[in-house]
Amino acid sequence: MRIPRILSLFLLTSGVLAQTVADLSSWREVALVKDTNARTAARRTCALMRKEAVSPNPDGSWQVTNDPFTHLRGNTQPSAQFCASIAFRGQPRPASPFPGRSGFLVGPDLVLTAAHGIPNDLAFVQASFQFVFDWSVTQGSTGLQPPSLTLPAANVYTAAAVVAHGPSIAGSGPESFYFDFLLIRLDRPVTGDRGFMRLRRTASVPLTLGDAVVTIGHPDGLPAKVATAGYVSQITDGVPTNPWGSITLASSPALPGNSGGMYYNIGRDWVESVATFGGALGFLDFGGCVDLGSNCGSCEVLQTSGTPVHMFSQFVPALELQVFPLSPVSHSTTAGTAYSHGSTHFVDLSDAANGPTDVRLVELTPLPKPAKGPQVSARFYAPDASGRTHLYPGERGRVEVLATVAATVPAGTYTHRFAIVDARWGFRDVIEHRFVVAAAH
Repeated sequence: MRIPRILSLFLLTSGVLAQTVADLSSWREVALVKDTNARTAARRTCALMRKEAVSPNPDGSWQVTNDPFTHLRGNTQPSAQFCASIAFRGQPRPASPFPGRSGFLVGPDLVLTAAHGIPNDLAFVQASFQFVFDWSVTQGSTGLQPPSLTLPAANVYTAAAVVAHGPSIAGSGPESFYFDFLLIRLDRPVTGDRGFMRLRRTASVPLTLGDAVVTIGHPDGLPAKVATAGYVSQITDGVPTNPWGSITLASSPALPGNSGGMYYNIGRDWVESVATFGGALGFLDFGGCVDLGSNCGSCEVLQTSGTPVHMFSQFVPALELQVFPLSPVSHSTTAGTAYSHGSTHFVDLSDAANGPTDVRLVELTPLPKPAKGPQVSARFYAPDASGRTHLYPGERGRVEVLATVAATVPAGTYTHRFAIVDARWGFRDVIEHRFVVAAAH
């Protein structure tokens, strides 16, 4: 008989809102994730490895001291050994009393992670962590291959500056703990042509219960894992002890080390939150070994939680185009009545951007014949009306949309979608126009 036992983990080291145990079955290796956007996001993820587990080699590479994932961290007693059936058993894990944490790129040399347990002190960060990219299992000719314990110099980085520290910004009150983010500038831009993640910077496009959101990070320091089954199970408004509210995901496992990882909304191609909140982690004793919650029929739905990222996104430089409004635009008219209306979407490029960016418009909905459906045309205008299709840092352009409905269009509901594309970084925002042509009375 399996007997659950709960090991309480202080929130500063957990990274999980655990009212449950960690079921590892919903984690995926990056190499096995089918969605290309999720795989790209995983390449922008880094492991913050503890310095005591990573040492430099004479040739410039770095060496990871391995503590295989065969037992509870810091406990090699027989009672702490993992069962042979546990997922990822034996994978490499940096040897340290602490699991490290996760982070992800939000600029060529900017990493966003969780602040808890880390003071606003560059010397502390430099003495504690190396930022390691591509710490992941790969697909080889003979199957899945674990990452090498010898890291190329191009994958290892050091903190050069603390750009923003959430708790310090929020103040010393009890609420500051929930303003849990840390923005680090690395010693150099990250190589590998991997780009960076953009953040949700607006609340105008609603996040709703049931929306699919994947988590990406390094649980217990393991090679990167993607939890593809996560969905939004709770959205909490601000309260006196946490004015910024929180987002909770179900079916999204986490372990210590996931803290600082991303909650990635694939549909919108932006980050919704940074994994921060923790609680308890469940283990199951079975035949003298430890099973991390697999096949636990009585366990609650696994949850992780963090602060909505748009609540602190103003502290993270925006290097990409910012488009607004993003909410759907509605039009209505009566059948038999001609309709024509223009609307404007603004496009900003902040002063933080380090170069001009082209703006491209892509039609996503084929236009029907004018008599059978609404006609939509969109055009970008630079602020100087020069006809150029790019913005310089600090400029605002606009996209003018002209929507027309001929009197011959039948009654019904029509939807037209187009994308405003950041040609430099590849991000795209989808704009939707909805037309309701009501039947004449």
